[in-house]
Amino acid sequence: MLTPGTIVHERYRIEQLVGQGAMGAVYAAVDLRLGHTVALKHTRIPGPAGAAALDREAQILTQLAHPGLPTVSDTFTTDEGQCLVMSFIPGPTLAELLDERGTGFPPDMVLTWADQILGVLDYLHGRQPPVLHRDIKPQNLKLTPAGAVVLLDFGLARGQLFQTNLAGQRSVIGYTLPYAPLEQVRGEDTDPRSDLFALAGTLAHLLVGAPPPDALTRAAAILAGGPDPLQAYADALPSGLRAVLLACLSLDLARRPANAAALRATLARLPDDAAVDTSTSEPERTQAAWRLAEGLVHAIALMLVVAALAALTWLPREAQPAGVLTPTDIPGVPTPVIELTLTALAEPFPPEPPLVPTMASLLQPTLVSGWVAAPTPAVSPLTPDGGPLLSSFQAPPLLSGLVRAGDGGTFFATTLQSVLALDATAGRVRAALIDPLGNVGMIALSPSGSRLAAGTRDGVRLWQVADGVLITTLPHAVPVSALAFTPDGHWLITGDTAGQVHLWDMTDDMRKATWAVSEYPAEHGAVRGLAVSPDGAVVALAQDRVRICRLTDGYVLSTLPLTAGESTALANPQAVVFAPDGATIAVGYSEGTVQFVARATGVIERSVSGEGPVEALAFSPDGAYLATGSDTGVVQIWGLGEGDTGRTLPGHGSPVQGLVFDADSSTLAVTMADGVVQQWRVAP
Repeated sequence: MLTPGTIVHERYRIEQLVGQGAMGAVYAAVDLRLGHTVALKHTRIPGPAGAAALDREAQILTQLAHPGLPTVSDTFTTDEGQCLVMSFIPGPTLAELLDERGTGFPPDMVLTWADQILGVLDYLHGRQPPVLHRDIKPQNLKLTPAGAVVLLDFGLARGQLFQTNLAGQRSVIGYTLPYAPLEQVRGEDTDPRSDLFALAGTLAHLLVGAPPPDALTRAAAILAGGPDPLQAYADALPSGLRAVLLACLSLDLARRPANAAALRATLARLPDDAAVDTSTSEPERTQAAWRLAEGLVHAIALMLVVAALAALTWLPREAQPAGVLTPTDIPGVPTPVIELTLTALAEPFPPEPPLVPTMASLLQPTLVSGWVAAPTPAVSPLTPDGGPLLSSFQAPPLLSGLVRAGDGGTFFATTLQSVLALDATAGRVRAALIDPLGNVGMIALSPSGSRLAAGTRDGVRLWQVADGVLITTLPHAVPVSALAFTPDGHWLITGDTAGQVHLWDMTDDMRKATWAVSEYPAEHGAVRGLAVSPDGAVVALAQDRVRICRLTDGYVLSTLPLTAGESTALANPQAVVFAPDGATIAVGYSEGTVQFVARATGVIERSVSGEGPVEALAFSPDGAYLATGSDTGVVQIWGLGEGDTGRTLPGHGSPVQGLVFDADSSTLAVTMADGVVQQWRVAP
């Protein structure tokens, strides 16, 4: 992170942080040459694919000139990433205004904004080739003091790469539910009508005060033989705008308006009273929308979304109302049979069973409770070459984190709004837990293997592994960025992007304990990594530095490294892990260095240089190896013996998101951001 006062490129003085995400940050800065305020977007370059995407972003933006778009004035590359300098747009986003208001906006106000946004889209789509934004949402729309709407795209949320693209090109990873159309979620070709879907979802959210059901939820409900949830949500829309917005939100791209100009003309032709809602009052619309958004998403999407995504192969385009899709319209896809077995909890939090459940008996294709059948998308398998690569297959993209179940053959990882059970040996996704509202990130498995915890943007979801029942949500005011169970399973420790650390008692109705601010201030920055010592006595936190804190009260015992000398000035630790014996702590840094630090003394025992920013670390259970994964897609295995120089496993450029050894330390499983899951033989 760039601090205020930093001079970048000998020209731009950083004033303050404007926005931050997994891929970088946007700052308000002063152009020292011209004397005015600019927005400086600083993005880490995530490997060759990311560098190409960022170069494309710069090329596209520098060619655009429209009052509804920021103007790009400079672009350059630093050692840490790429920088774009653009005009600073004052004012709040429409998402911020909506949060402040607490309910939807008047239709005439939303129509005024819609006309301005459609003017921008008409300009973008009219270029040759057409330029697509592909991430229109309230957070990317700013309202200036003069009342003008400006379309932004910082491209920082959840590690996604830049969204603006050329028509006909497939997705760079990342999209935002509930605004993304089905073709974008499925990774298919998009065109200008895809932006119209996102705009309509945005306008509906601004009118109602709650987002519409997303494309995956709708498709899943239709495949199950039910009605499109959008029809019920539409009752909360102003009657004069309902038909137009429903047409734009059709799951079938061909049924949407032809282009932005056509939609703009349609809205302009509406009678003056068309925007007046004559059906329900504004509070009633808001309450109804929230009931629909929460009830439908939780009741339907939790069981059907992933199955629908895997099963959908095409959308019918004849003899049906807009947006309607039935199971019989899809060749070779039978009507799904849903069997629900909801386990009643005898007490607020049942004791952990002593044995790990047998995953083969739990994760069958039949839908049971929270687990959803999730066949692996039909893609060409990545065939091992007979070398150290034992298996490799393609799972859904945007994988994050990785833990191994006790049976050894099943792994858990997260992707967007779901937790996936992966079978790396068979090369498939066995089942999934769906959380469409959570933006699921990091994951942890309790020591007994009976509970899964996953960090989201509003807290931690806690599931039972056996049946997928959602036990509870442990609330956080900001996104959870790291979490871990203590070795005895008594506590779940969570850290968030605001630097707060919480302890949740897993034996007493999930009671929360927070470390005293006097002992552990949050000003150390976001918690990027978190590890508990094998004896359960201390917690290591990776923030601006690595701090070793006493578990009981958060008292900072030491800040690593303690000694002056080799590489002690390193900042921005990204990952931290204890060796199995608890005597050594490995710390990975954004500039690629990994330090082995003695827990007792704080002395750096060894320092190695990896290939790219370190994203993941894992010790083998026998303590013989440390695996490191980088933002550039490189996995390295370091022996802990004297003179070991490590070895590099062939990568393919996608950031490494998770590493885990098997119980006997013979194999290493790896997940990458593009969805590739690999198993490697550890011994050279």
